[in-house]
Amino acid sequence: MKKFLASAIVALCTVTMLFSGTVRDNQNFTAEVNFDSGCIWKIKGVTVNVTAAQLNYLTAGGLPVSLLAIASNKMIIGDATGAGAAVTLSGDVLSTIAGVMTIQPVSVGEGDIILTEDQMLFGDGGTGVAAVVSGDVLIPKTGIAEIQPVSVAEGDIILTEDQMLFGDGGTGVAAVVSGDVLIPKTGIAVIQPLAVTEGDIVLTEDEVLIGDGGTGTAVVISGDVLIPKTGVAAIQDLAVEDSNIALTDAYLVVGNTGTGSEVAVSGDISMSNLGAFTVDEINSIAVATVTAGAALGATSAQNTDVWGSSGVTTSTVAAVATAAIQTKTVAGGNLAEYRVLRVWLGDTSMGVASTNNITSLVLSGGAAVETKTAEADYIYLTGADGTASAAVTGQATIDKYIMVEDGSSVSATKITFEP
Repeated sequence: MKKFLASAIVALCTVTMLFSGTVRDNQNFTAEVNFDSGCIWKIKGVTVNVTAAQLNYLTAGGLPVSLLAIASNKMIIGDATGAGAAVTLSGDVLSTIAGVMTIQPVSVGEGDIILTEDQMLFGDGGTGVAAVVSGDVLIPKTGIAEIQPVSVAEGDIILTEDQMLFGDGGTGVAAVVSGDVLIPKTGIAVIQPLAVTEGDIVLTEDEVLIGDGGTGTAVVISGDVLIPKTGVAAIQDLAVEDSNIALTDAYLVVGNTGTGSEVAVSGDISMSNLGAFTVDEINSIAVATVTAGAALGATSAQNTDVWGSSGVTTSTVAAVATAAIQTKTVAGGNLAEYRVLRVWLGDTSMGVASTNNITSLVLSGGAAVETKTAEADYIYLTGADGTASAAVTGQATIDKYIMVEDGSSVSATKITFEP
């Protein structure tokens, strides 16, 4: 049996060691270390090739990794009994022979990371850093991000040229405005031609849209003209004055099936712009060539054809006065045709019929039609030549008047009796 203190020299199969005890072949020093009969060290059954220096290291309680005989890329991991076993790492983490461990993709779950409430994990130079999101966006532990009021500026939104942001079921959608209105990137909306119809404009009853400095203003038409919702404008009574009517010089407004039309005066007369009419011709005969009594057409009435006041010629013999009646024309000529006359006697010129101091009034030369007052007032038809005779017998030396009415003309002639 050999003694050892603290060092050992391995030569052939003899080992000198410096221990505080005696080393023997096949002697178990502990349950962990023993020598077999071939002078081989075994620790828990694992062969260990050692030098004196290594053996001294063992006496200090250490075990160099190089002393272990382990297959490539395996690790010594203790089991439940405290015994070490060489195994290859697998699963979420892999290791190389250099000892570099790599966490495998999709290996770390949310439950594997320790975070305080509302914290999130951010990358920082290859290292994860836990922080609470703050500022323009808050993200609580529910994961529902909340943009804070007045946090998003126009420069934070990515839009292509002329696009606008529209809400769509709570989500913003970028689109270019088109159709009846275009809104370019300047923001100035432009209504397209023929895009606005009557149904697009909100007006109260009877209002119309009137331009006001480039802007439409809704008003109700009033004053000289009213325009109700039917659209039928009505000019109010006494609203139109002569100065309100535009007319060509010396023209008149003439009604034409309910509508006024301006026309020039034409035909036989003309008119100046002062309203003075001039007869230029009558029945196509120039006025300058018309002479007194000239016929102005085949159907024109002549003065010789129109009745006038009858001519009465009187004569007296004693108590009988005779009046010769001749119907006349306007021109003063005899009216040679049948005429119905009214002949009466009166005390004054144009007086009423009277028989005062009259014995009789006898008409002849024609035919009696009606007696108004006997011996004083008769309706009488002349002869074909327009003449008649009246014989008046008086009772005293007096003056009387005989009136003869022909149409609308009446003549009065004085007669004198000398009984």
